[in-house]
Amino acid sequence: MSRDKTNLDDLIDERMINQLLKFTGIAPDLLRKNLTDQIQAVISEAQRCLHNFLLQSGVARALCAKNETLPGIMNLVPSFRDLNIPHAILVFDLKIAFLITALCQETRNCINLLNNVPIKCTDPLLGTLKKDIVPSGIEELEYDGSGMNAIQAILNVLLHKIDHPGEDTSLQDAITPVLCVLCNLSRYHRQVRKYLRARILPPLKDVSHRPEVGNDARNKLCKLLTSTSDSVAQTVAEFLFILCKESVSRLVKYSGYGNAAGLLARRGLMLGGRGDNAGNYSDEEDSDTEEYLENAHKVNPIVGCVEPTRPSPFEGMSEEQKEYEAMKLVNLIHELNNVGVVKPAIPGPDGRPQEIDHVLQLQEAAARNAGTANDTNEDSDQDEN
Repeated sequence: MSRDKTNLDDLIDERMINQLLKFTGIAPDLLRKNLTDQIQAVISEAQRCLHNFLLQSGVARALCAKNETLPGIMNLVPSFRDLNIPHAILVFDLKIAFLITALCQETRNCINLLNNVPIKCTDPLLGTLKKDIVPSGIEELEYDGSGMNAIQAILNVLLHKIDHPGEDTSLQDAITPVLCVLCNLSRYHRQVRKYLRARILPPLKDVSHRPEVGNDARNKLCKLLTSTSDSVAQTVAEFLFILCKESVSRLVKYSGYGNAAGLLARRGLMLGGRGDNAGNYSDEEDSDTEEYLENAHKVNPIVGCVEPTRPSPFEGMSEEQKEYEAMKLVNLIHELNNVGVVKPAIPGPDGRPQEIDHVLQLQEAAARNAGTANDTNEDSDQDEN
């Protein structure tokens, strides 16, 4: 039947494809863990049927593009050798993957492949270009002795998807896989992290605008730190944090404390420092530009830029008037807290937000943490590269 195209689309449905996928041992892979001769025969026949369906039926191709066929094959890749799978079965796995990606444009994402292969197998990504297969005119990118053309291509994909996620694709689905690849590569390959940091977080010059304002890669990523999608915001924050060598002061420097607050609260790092599980990074110093050093003391760390000078709201007030207005504000916040509109919090001993009983505790916490903040700022320009 799989070779007869007549009315084939009318016969194929999701249940049939999923059942066939089960007999191929692709998803789930239970059949392949005990490969007797009989089971091998079942797998081979199911593979041939699925292969022919993909050739003959648009319905089959559409279903396989969305189900577990490709993820199942990708998940099997690391275990090909351990399971001692016969060569003929492996060949048909690759044929099936080839047909889906060749005939269904939406499935062409080597990005998903990179998310499924072991990180130790990514070393070839840092190799030099093969002149005999690469079109002429393509410039070879090299950094710290490693080729960076593949890394730059992945970064280009990320920036393109941020601007153009696709008509039928959410921003989360479009960029989260790419960000995961870049996070993994940056953690494992020191030279990748340094290269991406140079491209995304170069030494600061103009600090007159907020980090999320502009068209540079840093601006686009910082804007996503406050995305309505938790997955997008968290993955972007993780990526930038890795590029900053998991240093709170450095992340705040490039993104602003307000944009980074979500990650810092989740990690228990609202008081600065590095997490207990931070990676091992080199102790090389930062190289700030003269433009940044001239204005660093003016930067508001909450928003990450130098704010325009504004007249003081207390100008012309007596000390008694200032105290009166301050107490009015305290009482208003306290009332909002009592009715549950807001829940004021301070960084607790674990570095995470801790609700307070009275708003006066905010003032006490500010005085108590002033010394800690000063200590953090003194370390902000170390361990940069």
